[in-house]
Amino acid sequence: MVDRATGRATFWGLCANAHSADLLPGERIAVACSIHDSGGNRLAIFDARTPEREVYSTELHGGHGAVWDERRKLLWALSDRDLRAYKLANWESAMPRLRIAARYPLPGGGGHELSPDGNALIVSGARDVWLFQRDTRKFAPHPKLAGMSDVKSVTVDQRTGRMAFTVAERPNWWTSKIRFKNPEGESIRDGERLYKLRWVQ
Repeated sequence: MVDRATGRATFWGLCANAHSADLLPGERIAVACSIHDSGGNRLAIFDARTPEREVYSTELHGGHGAVWDERRKLLWALSDRDLRAYKLANWESAMPRLRIAARYPLPGGGGHELSPDGNALIVSGARDVWLFQRDTRKFAPHPKLAGMSDVKSVTVDQRTGRMAFTVAERPNWWTSKIRFKNPEGESIRDGERLYKLRWVQ
């Protein structure tokens, strides 16, 4: 964690091949750790008040997404096979836990992006993009991105509805192009290897 005003790091931790993180109640951090022989394939919980202090972890093969849902009091996590909902357990104690509440198999494999969009979650796989409705717990093809492959990140500005996303330039995992919807557009960042992006809300 980096303070934007000062540039000072306030927290750091070890989580192999970390792909996504979000803040949880009680000054804790959830990190999705992707494929790696040592320290990967898990969902790790850290104490943001103490650098490097891991307080819990659980299996999450190919972990790519972690999103805290304040309204529903759920932590959503994305593996390479399914979307999971976790409830917080023993959260006020020194030994917090996550209790899995539900698993939703992905319509296609290779779970990659997990980001909020109103009451839905945007979920991308290796060869498609979906909207997962958090109230009905159903996947549907994304109205703007369905059928696209290698979508690495999608983020929607909740104030304006404008969408920004990245698509890997094969055979690489990165791109130098930021693409937009609502309205359409693009921004080329020559020489950069962009992977995941987010609007600052």
